[in-house]
Amino acid sequence: MFAKTGKSIIRKIDPALILMILAFFLINYFGYSNHALFHFMAELVTVIISCSLFLFVWIMREKIENGYFSVIGIGLLFVSILDLFHILSFEGMAALSSISLDQSIYFWLAARLLQGLTFLIAPVCAGRTAKYRLAVLLYAAVSTLAGLFIYRFDLPAILNPDGNFSSIRLILELAISSLFLLALIHIIARRARFDARVFQVFLGAAVLALASELTIGWNTSQAHLTSILGLDLKILSYLLIFQIVLVSGISEPQEILYSKLQTDWQLLRDLFQNTGEGILILNQENRIVQINPAAENILRAGKNSLLQSNFYRFFPIDQNQDFRHAFALMQQKKPFSLGILTRRVDHSKCMLEMDAAPRFQNRTFTGYFIVFRDTTDQYAKAKRLDEARRLYQTIFMDAPIRIWDLDYSRVKKAIDEIRDNGISDFQQYFNQNPEVIEKLAGLVKINTYNNRVADLYNKPDEKGQRIHNLNQIFWEGSYAYYVRELLTIAEGKKTNTYEITTRSADGKTRYSIINWAVLPGHEKDYSRVIVSADDITERKQAEQELQASESKFRLLAENAGVGIGYFDLDGRVIFLNNKALSFLNLNSLDYFGKKIHGIVGRKEGARVLSRIADSARSGKTLDYDDSFQVSGENKWFHTNYSPILDHLGNCIGVQVITSDITRQKELENELLSLSRFPEENPYPIMRFSNTGELLYSNQGGQPFLEMWRFFETKRLPAEIQSMISTILAKGRSEVVYLDCNERVYSMFIVPISGQGYVNIYGRDITDLKKAEAELTKYSRELENLVAEKTRELLEARERLARQEKLALMGQLASGVGHELRNPLAVINNALYMLRLAKTRQEPDFENYLNIIDQEVAASNKIITDLLTFARIKPANMEPVQITELIQGILQKFVPPENVVIDNRLAKDIPEILADGKQVEQVITNLVTNAYQAMPQGGNLTIDAMAAKDFLKIEFADTGVGISPENIEKIFEPLFTTKAKGIGLGLTISKMLAEVNGGKITVKSKVGLGSVFVLHLPIYRRND
Repeated sequence: MFAKTGKSIIRKIDPALILMILAFFLINYFGYSNHALFHFMAELVTVIISCSLFLFVWIMREKIENGYFSVIGIGLLFVSILDLFHILSFEGMAALSSISLDQSIYFWLAARLLQGLTFLIAPVCAGRTAKYRLAVLLYAAVSTLAGLFIYRFDLPAILNPDGNFSSIRLILELAISSLFLLALIHIIARRARFDARVFQVFLGAAVLALASELTIGWNTSQAHLTSILGLDLKILSYLLIFQIVLVSGISEPQEILYSKLQTDWQLLRDLFQNTGEGILILNQENRIVQINPAAENILRAGKNSLLQSNFYRFFPIDQNQDFRHAFALMQQKKPFSLGILTRRVDHSKCMLEMDAAPRFQNRTFTGYFIVFRDTTDQYAKAKRLDEARRLYQTIFMDAPIRIWDLDYSRVKKAIDEIRDNGISDFQQYFNQNPEVIEKLAGLVKINTYNNRVADLYNKPDEKGQRIHNLNQIFWEGSYAYYVRELLTIAEGKKTNTYEITTRSADGKTRYSIINWAVLPGHEKDYSRVIVSADDITERKQAEQELQASESKFRLLAENAGVGIGYFDLDGRVIFLNNKALSFLNLNSLDYFGKKIHGIVGRKEGARVLSRIADSARSGKTLDYDDSFQVSGENKWFHTNYSPILDHLGNCIGVQVITSDITRQKELENELLSLSRFPEENPYPIMRFSNTGELLYSNQGGQPFLEMWRFFETKRLPAEIQSMISTILAKGRSEVVYLDCNERVYSMFIVPISGQGYVNIYGRDITDLKKAEAELTKYSRELENLVAEKTRELLEARERLARQEKLALMGQLASGVGHELRNPLAVINNALYMLRLAKTRQEPDFENYLNIIDQEVAASNKIITDLLTFARIKPANMEPVQITELIQGILQKFVPPENVVIDNRLAKDIPEILADGKQVEQVITNLVTNAYQAMPQGGNLTIDAMAAKDFLKIEFADTGVGISPENIEKIFEPLFTTKAKGIGLGLTISKMLAEVNGGKITVKSKVGLGSVFVLHLPIYRRND
């Protein structure tokens, strides 16, 4: 679903990629001049990427199916929170001054541990749906506990006094690296769960994260460089993680909605063709312009004969009052519903129920949309059903069956007392104690009974006398049947149905079916029990006749694909085939003789019984579509009721044939629901043709149409029309942002090129835009704050540097005074010797003048070094040819006779970008120091090589070397191991190298010599 072509992705990310590269180089440029600013900017970039990723994941949480992406988005949000605490409390930042430098680094380490854990967990969630609330709660709990632990407890120091990592730092670095390594292995092991491109990007991000951690955790003398490189790798890792969005193709989530709408539209088309209801679409002249197959079937005509036919051909205006009213509504272009008797094309009569709604386009009436169904049979059935319901609700006293309202509460109490006496087998107890049955019958209180009861049990001369006790009407055989009711109460049951034989007042034997049921609300004490007695004497003969013919059709009925049942006229079951049993979830033959309401419930049973009566009374086959609750599940059935006649033509029962139409009804409901979808959508949905004609708009699109004054001008604004034409020409979807009624909307415009129109799907993003504005404002305020704090820091550093310089000048004054006193003493002696030689007339003047010249030069060098150290000038950067520069220095400073120069400098060495005079001073110091390090003679090898953006110039001598205890001090001011000099040469050289964007490194072994390497930036033409 999220697939995109490679070209499309590259085309979309090119501008972003260029901006990323420029920003990356800009951040690194700051890194080499101001590490604190670089650190802040690099960490801030990762925080912004993490927050953006989380925002996207949260908005798209209902559409993202792969849990790995969700875990990464949520996890990196909380990683960025810990990183933010690290940034705001790091050295040089005053935002969180209460947090120490060690605590700041602990926040950074905690963030890396949480990041490694996220990379480890994410592959586990691949192919699963993430539980967002649980993930957010877990990450929030872990981050909060980590932050409180770091802030509240006094944790071990991160750095030792000598500047190296402490043991706790090494342990944490090892744990972090191990987590990233395990995550890398885990990703590779589960690569089958990822899309190939997602796997490559995810793997690259994990590798860069591991490399970043190893680089930053490498405690070397070049901590500044490794920190820059590590943070660069971290930024690249985060950018690759965010790249998963583009690789997955989720950069335009509206496509998900569009795909769903396409599916829904296809479903609507299928339902239009396959629905059982007829659909007509009329034009302005009320002629049929479109018709579905169901309509053709109902009207019994072909499509060609119906198209362009006048609607009134089937519905004459003067037919009845109802249609005249409907015609008046049609003239007013209003919707209407109507049930009407009409004729089909073949002149057969039919009853139709129709719903009609006017169609408008651009507020112009274009015709009617009419849905109708053939209700000929249903109309007749509904009418008979109403009659049956009225009959069923006839007054209690006039019911056609005997009905008793009895109070069994005293019987229930007596049975409970018997149980309390230890009796559990009540069947055996009643068999052994028949007198108890008669006694319990006398405990029944008769609340009331209907006329049929009085007619059966009262003699003609006893009319009007009331029956007070069941023993009044029971005969000797009645108590054997009455035991069933007593057992029902003893077993805690609420209903029972059984057949009894009784005698009327005139002594005739009558057969009856007893339905015994406790009224709801009286189940505890059995104080209200309804007993109905249905006389089945006359039915016995009918049952025998039905049973005689049963064997003839049982085989056919049992193998039919529909449910078949036979009922007598009182609703008692005579037969149910296997299909009918499956519909009713019955699995036994224990249904014979039961009334239908004892099987399907009273409500449904009453409905079936009334339809049995309708079919028997009319002598016709009746059809119904009904909803029934079967085992708690709502199902729809199409049922056919046909009367069963005896040899005299009298109806003795009803055949019921049932088919399950639940799925058909579900499809009809789905069609109705889908047809309402666009109008129920609160957001704008509109459709425009390539000429700007409005083809459709829901209620959400009305504000835009009013804003564009579309209903007045019938035209779109020029810029909107141009946009639609451009998108149709390109054939590519685009997102634009429009303001309407002080709200901002994201409008996803989808071209349907083959049809010549566009669909516009809008979404209100006002709150999102406000949040973006607030975030931008906060970002600017934060930038100003950082700039202010940075300026204050630089001023403080300058004041500190001036104070240190003044202190150092005091130390220099003592050293310089001592050093200058020696050459002055020599000069004084030389002058004395000159005077003495003049007195003696000795011709040795030249020698003493040379001595004076050398000592004056030595004094001048001391003063020059002192002035250079006191005020290092900014470098005047320009291209410098290093080979020519070194050649000139070697010619000016000729090596001693016992020193051999091995100059390996190539002619094609690239130029450097530096201040030529300052570089000349640095190289002169390194060359003269090499001469002085070889008093017994030796070799000085000079070589150069390019390494990335720097030129490495190497000076290797074979002199006395530097001891390990002195090598760390040689760049400190005033440190020297030579008899002459004040110890500023190498200090000045290091300072000048750094001013020119480079550095000096040294390796040395006592007795073997030293290697000084000068690193200077290479000159690039585009710098």
